[in-house]
Amino acid sequence: MSIRYFFVSVTIALVASTAHGRWFQDKQDISGVVFSHDVHFEALGTNCEYCHNEVFNMIPKKNPTYTMEDMEEGKSCGACHNGKRAFSVKGDCISCHADEMVWEGDEIGKTAFKHSIHLDMEYGCDDCHPDLFKMKKGSQKMTMASMEKGETCGACHDGDAAFSVKGDCITCHVGAIEIPMTDKNIGETKFPHSVHIDSGYGCSDCHPDLFKPKQNGQTMTMAAMENGEYCGACHDGESAFSVKGDCATCHAGDLTWENKTIGDTIFSHSTHIEMGYLCDDCHPDVFIPKHKAQIMKMDSMSKKSEYCGVCHDGDTAFSIKRDCDTCHIKK
Repeated sequence: MSIRYFFVSVTIALVASTAHGRWFQDKQDISGVVFSHDVHFEALGTNCEYCHNEVFNMIPKKNPTYTMEDMEEGKSCGACHNGKRAFSVKGDCISCHADEMVWEGDEIGKTAFKHSIHLDMEYGCDDCHPDLFKMKKGSQKMTMASMEKGETCGACHDGDAAFSVKGDCITCHVGAIEIPMTDKNIGETKFPHSVHIDSGYGCSDCHPDLFKPKQNGQTMTMAAMENGEYCGACHDGESAFSVKGDCATCHAGDLTWENKTIGDTIFSHSTHIEMGYLCDDCHPDVFIPKHKAQIMKMDSMSKKSEYCGVCHDGDTAFSIKRDCDTCHIKK
Protein backbone atom coordinates (compact mmCIF):
# COMPACT_ATOMS: atom_id res chain seq x y z
CA MET A 1 0.00 0.00 0.00
CA SER A 2 1.39 3.37 -0.98
CA ILE A 3 1.72 6.14 1.60
CA ARG A 4 -0.68 8.30 -0.39
CA TYR A 5 -3.36 5.58 -0.55
CA PHE A 6 -2.92 4.83 3.16
CA PHE A 7 -3.28 8.53 4.02
CA VAL A 8 -6.47 8.89 1.96
CA SER A 9 -7.99 5.74 3.49
CA VAL A 10 -7.22 6.79 7.05
CA THR A 11 -8.50 10.31 6.37
CA ILE A 12 -11.81 8.99 5.04
CA ALA A 13 -12.22 6.68 8.04
CA LEU A 14 -11.40 9.43 10.52
CA VAL A 15 -13.72 11.94 8.90
CA ALA A 16 -16.53 9.39 8.80
CA SER A 17 -16.07 8.38 12.43
CA THR A 18 -15.39 11.77 13.99
CA ALA A 19 -17.18 14.33 11.84
CA HIS A 20 -19.84 11.70 10.96
CA GLY A 21 -21.82 13.48 8.34
CA ARG A 22 -20.20 16.87 8.23
CA TRP A 23 -18.77 16.33 4.76
CA PHE A 24 -21.67 14.40 3.24
CA GLN A 25 -25.42 14.11 3.58
CA ASP A 26 -26.83 11.27 5.63
CA LYS A 27 -29.93 10.75 3.50
CA GLN A 28 -29.77 10.66 -0.27
CA ASP A 29 -32.88 10.74 -2.46
CA ILE A 30 -32.31 8.37 -5.36
CA SER A 31 -35.31 8.50 -7.70
CA GLY A 32 -37.72 8.55 -4.79
CA VAL A 33 -35.82 5.98 -2.71
CA VAL A 34 -34.25 7.38 0.47
CA PHE A 35 -30.81 5.93 1.23
CA SER A 36 -29.34 6.50 4.69
CA HIS A 37 -25.58 6.50 5.21
CA ASP A 38 -26.05 6.39 9.00
CA VAL A 39 -28.08 3.18 8.87
CA HIS A 40 -25.35 1.50 6.84
CA PHE A 41 -22.60 2.88 9.11
CA GLU A 42 -24.32 1.24 12.06
CA ALA A 43 -24.39 -2.08 10.22
CA LEU A 44 -21.00 -1.99 8.50
CA GLY A 45 -18.96 0.48 10.49
CA THR A 46 -17.34 3.54 8.99
CA ASN A 47 -15.96 1.63 6.03
CA CYS A 48 -16.66 3.85 3.04
CA GLU A 49 -14.61 1.61 0.74
CA TYR A 50 -17.13 -1.16 1.26
CA CYS A 51 -19.36 0.55 -1.33
CA HIS A 52 -17.25 3.30 -2.88
CA ASN A 53 -16.25 3.37 -5.62
CA GLU A 54 -16.87 -0.19 -6.81
CA VAL A 55 -20.62 -0.55 -6.15
CA PHE A 56 -21.48 3.16 -6.13
CA ASN A 57 -19.42 5.99 -7.51
CA MET A 58 -19.16 8.92 -5.11
CA ILE A 59 -19.93 11.21 -8.05
CA PRO A 60 -23.69 10.68 -8.63
CA LYS A 61 -23.53 11.48 -12.35
CA LYS A 62 -21.17 8.55 -12.90
CA ASN A 63 -23.67 6.03 -11.53
CA PRO A 64 -25.76 4.33 -14.24
CA THR A 65 -29.49 3.80 -13.82
CA TYR A 66 -30.25 0.35 -12.42
CA THR A 67 -33.54 -1.50 -12.56
CA MET A 68 -34.95 -3.93 -10.00
CA GLU A 69 -33.99 -6.74 -12.40
CA ASP A 70 -30.39 -5.49 -12.34
CA MET A 71 -30.39 -5.46 -8.54
CA GLU A 72 -31.81 -8.97 -8.39
CA GLU A 73 -28.79 -10.02 -10.46
CA GLY A 74 -26.43 -8.57 -7.87
CA LYS A 75 -25.84 -5.09 -9.20
CA SER A 76 -26.14 -1.84 -7.27
CA CYS A 77 -28.04 -2.38 -3.96
CA GLY A 78 -28.36 -6.05 -4.90
CA ALA A 79 -24.63 -6.56 -4.27
CA CYS A 80 -25.49 -6.82 -0.56
CA HIS A 81 -29.28 -7.00 -0.47
CA ASN A 82 -29.43 -10.57 -1.71
CA GLY A 83 -31.08 -12.25 1.27
CA LYS A 84 -27.73 -13.33 2.74
CA ARG A 85 -25.74 -10.23 3.60
CA ALA A 86 -28.89 -8.13 4.02
CA PHE A 87 -32.62 -8.38 3.28
CA SER A 88 -33.32 -9.14 -0.33
CA VAL A 89 -34.36 -6.54 -2.89
CA LYS A 90 -37.09 -9.04 -3.76
CA GLY A 91 -38.69 -8.56 -0.35
CA ASP A 92 -40.83 -5.85 1.23
CA CYS A 93 -40.77 -2.93 -1.20
CA ILE A 94 -41.67 -0.26 1.36
CA SER A 95 -38.44 -0.93 3.23
CA CYS A 96 -36.98 1.38 0.61
CA HIS A 97 -39.85 2.78 -1.39
CA ALA A 98 -42.48 5.22 -0.20
CA ASP A 99 -45.43 3.71 1.64
CA GLU A 100 -48.05 6.30 0.64
CA MET A 101 -48.46 7.35 -2.96
CA VAL A 102 -50.42 10.52 -3.72
CA TRP A 103 -51.78 11.50 -7.10
CA GLU A 104 -53.19 14.93 -7.88
CA GLY A 105 -55.92 15.46 -10.42
CA ASP A 106 -57.70 18.62 -11.53
CA GLU A 107 -61.07 16.91 -11.38
CA ILE A 108 -60.80 14.80 -8.22
CA GLY A 109 -58.20 16.45 -6.01
CA LYS A 110 -55.67 14.23 -4.26
CA THR A 111 -55.91 10.44 -4.27
CA ALA A 112 -53.94 8.50 -1.65
CA PHE A 113 -52.82 4.88 -1.88
CA LYS A 114 -51.08 3.13 1.03
CA HIS A 115 -48.87 0.13 0.31
CA SER A 116 -48.71 -0.85 3.99
CA ILE A 117 -52.47 -1.44 4.26
CA HIS A 118 -52.35 -3.89 1.36
CA LEU A 119 -49.16 -5.58 2.60
CA ASP A 120 -50.72 -6.05 6.05
CA MET A 121 -53.53 -7.91 4.30
CA GLU A 122 -50.82 -10.25 2.94
CA TYR A 123 -50.81 -9.04 -0.63
CA GLY A 124 -47.42 -9.24 -2.28
CA CYS A 125 -45.84 -6.76 -4.68
CA ASP A 126 -46.28 -9.13 -7.63
CA ASP A 127 -50.03 -9.33 -6.98
CA CYS A 128 -50.31 -5.86 -8.50
CA HIS A 129 -47.02 -5.17 -10.30
CA PRO A 130 -46.57 -5.00 -13.21
CA ASP A 131 -49.80 -6.57 -14.51
CA LEU A 132 -52.28 -4.18 -12.88
CA PHE A 133 -49.97 -1.22 -12.32
CA LYS A 134 -46.82 -0.43 -14.23
CA MET A 135 -44.20 0.93 -11.87
CA LYS A 136 -43.57 4.02 -13.92
CA LYS A 137 -45.03 7.48 -13.42
CA GLY A 138 -47.62 8.37 -16.05
CA SER A 139 -47.43 4.91 -17.65
CA GLN A 140 -51.19 4.46 -17.62
CA LYS A 141 -54.27 6.63 -17.26
CA MET A 142 -56.75 5.36 -14.70
CA THR A 143 -60.36 6.41 -14.94
CA MET A 144 -63.31 5.52 -12.74
CA ALA A 145 -65.01 4.04 -15.78
CA SER A 146 -62.11 1.66 -16.41
CA MET A 147 -61.96 0.68 -12.71
CA GLU A 148 -65.66 -0.12 -12.67
CA LYS A 149 -64.93 -2.53 -15.54
CA GLY A 150 -62.37 -4.38 -13.44
CA GLU A 151 -59.16 -2.65 -14.46
CA THR A 152 -56.40 -1.31 -12.16
CA CYS A 153 -57.91 -0.80 -8.64
CA GLY A 154 -61.19 -2.31 -9.85
CA ALA A 155 -59.55 -5.73 -10.25
CA CYS A 156 -59.97 -6.21 -6.49
CA HIS A 157 -62.25 -3.37 -5.46
CA ASP A 158 -65.34 -4.91 -7.00
CA GLY A 159 -67.52 -5.23 -3.90
CA ASP A 160 -66.50 -8.88 -3.35
CA ALA A 161 -62.74 -9.08 -2.84
CA ALA A 162 -62.71 -5.54 -1.40
CA PHE A 163 -65.01 -2.53 -1.13
CA SER A 164 -66.27 -1.36 -4.49
CA VAL A 165 -64.80 1.59 -6.39
CA LYS A 166 -68.43 2.65 -6.78
CA GLY A 167 -68.70 3.26 -3.04
CA ASP A 168 -67.64 6.07 -0.71
CA CYS A 169 -65.40 8.33 -2.80
CA ILE A 170 -63.54 9.96 0.07
CA THR A 171 -62.15 6.59 1.15
CA CYS A 172 -59.54 7.18 -1.53
CA HIS A 173 -59.99 10.76 -2.68
CA VAL A 174 -58.80 12.59 0.42
CA GLY A 175 -58.26 15.87 -1.39
CA ALA A 176 -61.85 15.96 -2.54
CA ILE A 177 -63.24 16.30 0.99
CA GLU A 178 -63.45 20.04 0.48
CA ILE A 179 -63.46 21.42 -3.05
CA PRO A 180 -62.70 25.11 -3.62
CA MET A 181 -64.24 26.67 -6.72
CA THR A 182 -63.03 30.08 -7.81
CA ASP A 183 -65.11 32.56 -9.78
CA LYS A 184 -64.08 36.09 -10.76
CA ASN A 185 -67.51 37.43 -9.91
CA ILE A 186 -67.97 35.95 -6.46
CA GLY A 187 -64.56 34.89 -5.23
CA GLU A 188 -63.93 31.43 -3.83
CA THR A 189 -66.74 29.02 -3.00
CA LYS A 190 -65.99 25.96 -0.88
CA PHE A 191 -68.00 22.77 -0.98
CA PRO A 192 -67.37 20.26 1.84
CA HIS A 193 -68.16 16.65 0.96
CA SER A 194 -67.65 15.60 4.59
CA VAL A 195 -70.53 17.78 5.85
CA HIS A 196 -72.94 16.21 3.41
CA ILE A 197 -71.71 12.66 3.99
CA ASP A 198 -71.99 13.14 7.76
CA SER A 199 -75.59 14.17 7.14
CA GLY A 200 -76.29 10.81 5.57
CA TYR A 201 -76.01 11.63 1.88
CA GLY A 202 -74.30 9.21 -0.47
CA CYS A 203 -72.26 9.99 -3.57
CA SER A 204 -75.04 8.81 -5.89
CA ASP A 205 -77.46 11.30 -4.35
CA CYS A 206 -75.66 14.09 -6.22
CA HIS A 207 -73.48 12.41 -8.88
CA PRO A 208 -73.88 12.44 -11.79
CA ASP A 209 -77.47 13.73 -11.99
CA LEU A 210 -76.98 17.03 -10.13
CA PHE A 211 -73.23 17.44 -10.57
CA LYS A 212 -70.97 15.86 -13.15
CA PRO A 213 -67.81 14.81 -11.26
CA LYS A 214 -65.63 16.62 -13.78
CA GLN A 215 -63.95 19.98 -13.55
CA ASN A 216 -65.92 22.60 -15.50
CA GLY A 217 -68.56 19.94 -16.12
CA GLN A 218 -71.31 22.53 -15.84
CA THR A 219 -71.75 26.26 -15.33
CA MET A 220 -73.70 26.97 -12.15
CA THR A 221 -75.47 30.27 -11.65
CA MET A 222 -77.43 31.52 -8.67
CA ALA A 223 -80.47 31.93 -10.93
CA ALA A 224 -80.31 28.25 -11.86
CA MET A 225 -79.93 27.23 -8.22
CA GLU A 226 -82.91 29.33 -7.20
CA ASN A 227 -84.88 27.40 -9.84
CA GLY A 228 -83.99 24.11 -8.14
CA GLU A 229 -80.91 23.10 -10.09
CA TYR A 230 -77.50 22.03 -8.70
CA CYS A 231 -77.24 23.06 -5.02
CA GLY A 232 -80.77 24.41 -5.20
CA ALA A 233 -82.17 20.89 -5.55
CA CYS A 234 -81.76 20.52 -1.78
CA HIS A 235 -80.97 24.03 -0.61
CA ASP A 236 -84.53 25.25 -1.10
CA GLY A 237 -85.29 26.38 2.45
CA GLU A 238 -86.99 23.08 3.31
CA SER A 239 -84.56 20.20 2.82
CA ALA A 240 -81.67 22.52 3.70
CA PHE A 241 -81.01 26.25 4.10
CA SER A 242 -81.95 28.23 1.01
CA VAL A 243 -79.44 29.38 -1.59
CA LYS A 244 -81.19 32.74 -1.24
CA GLY A 245 -79.93 33.08 2.32
CA ASP A 246 -76.63 34.17 3.83
CA CYS A 247 -74.14 34.28 0.95
CA ALA A 248 -71.12 34.06 3.24
CA THR A 249 -72.20 30.54 4.31
CA CYS A 250 -70.73 29.28 1.04
CA HIS A 251 -68.81 32.18 -0.42
CA ALA A 252 -65.54 33.51 0.93
CA GLY A 253 -65.82 36.57 3.18
CA ASP A 254 -63.11 38.78 1.65
CA LEU A 255 -62.74 40.07 -1.89
CA THR A 256 -59.60 41.72 -3.21
CA TRP A 257 -59.34 44.00 -6.23
CA GLU A 258 -56.02 44.74 -7.88
CA ASN A 259 -55.26 48.19 -9.24
CA LYS A 260 -51.93 49.38 -10.62
CA THR A 261 -52.54 52.96 -9.50
CA ILE A 262 -53.74 52.53 -5.92
CA GLY A 263 -52.66 49.02 -5.03
CA ASP A 264 -54.92 46.25 -3.80
CA THR A 265 -58.29 47.07 -2.26
CA ILE A 266 -59.88 44.63 0.15
CA PHE A 267 -63.55 44.27 1.03
CA SER A 268 -64.76 42.07 3.88
CA HIS A 269 -68.24 40.59 3.61
CA SER A 270 -67.96 39.06 7.07
CA THR A 271 -67.38 42.45 8.71
CA HIS A 272 -70.54 43.89 7.16
CA ILE A 273 -72.65 40.80 7.89
CA GLU A 274 -71.55 40.88 11.54
CA MET A 275 -72.86 44.45 11.69
CA GLY A 276 -76.30 43.24 10.62
CA TYR A 277 -76.24 44.05 6.92
CA LEU A 278 -77.86 41.60 4.52
CA CYS A 279 -76.86 40.67 1.00
CA ASP A 280 -79.79 42.54 -0.55
CA ASP A 281 -78.79 45.73 1.27
CA CYS A 282 -76.02 46.08 -1.30
CA HIS A 283 -76.85 43.67 -4.14
CA PRO A 284 -77.76 44.37 -6.86
CA ASP A 285 -78.73 48.04 -6.36
CA VAL A 286 -75.44 49.37 -4.98
CA PHE A 287 -73.13 46.70 -6.40
CA ILE A 288 -73.91 44.39 -9.31
CA PRO A 289 -72.39 41.03 -8.26
CA LYS A 290 -70.52 40.59 -11.49
CA HIS A 291 -66.84 41.07 -12.26
CA LYS A 292 -66.19 44.50 -13.86
CA ALA A 293 -69.90 45.25 -13.95
CA GLN A 294 -69.11 48.82 -12.85
CA ILE A 295 -66.11 51.10 -12.57
CA MET A 296 -65.77 52.52 -9.07
CA LYS A 297 -63.91 55.79 -8.61
CA MET A 298 -63.22 57.82 -5.48
CA ASP A 299 -64.94 60.86 -7.03
CA SER A 300 -68.16 58.96 -7.62
CA MET A 301 -68.05 57.59 -4.07
CA SER A 302 -67.37 60.90 -2.34
CA LYS A 303 -69.18 63.46 -4.53
CA LYS A 304 -72.08 61.38 -5.82
CA SER A 305 -72.39 59.02 -2.85
CA GLU A 306 -72.23 56.01 -5.12
CA TYR A 307 -70.99 52.48 -4.33
CA CYS A 308 -69.16 52.43 -0.97
CA GLY A 309 -70.06 56.09 -0.50
CA VAL A 310 -73.73 55.22 0.01
CA CYS A 311 -72.91 54.25 3.59
CA HIS A 312 -69.36 55.51 4.07
CA ASP A 313 -70.34 59.17 4.27
CA GLY A 314 -69.03 59.97 7.75
CA ASP A 315 -72.45 59.51 9.35
CA THR A 316 -73.61 55.95 8.72
CA ALA A 317 -70.01 54.71 8.58
CA PHE A 318 -66.51 56.19 8.44
CA SER A 319 -65.96 58.49 5.49
CA ILE A 320 -64.09 57.31 2.43
CA LYS A 321 -62.28 60.65 2.50
CA ARG A 322 -60.23 59.70 5.53
CA ASP A 323 -57.49 57.11 6.21
CA CYS A 324 -56.88 55.41 2.84
CA ASP A 325 -55.15 52.33 4.20
CA THR A 326 -58.36 51.23 5.96
CA CYS A 327 -59.31 49.74 2.59
CA HIS A 328 -56.20 50.04 0.41
CA ILE A 329 -53.43 47.60 1.24
CA LYS A 330 -50.03 49.24 1.57
CA LYS A 331 -47.32 47.97 -0.73
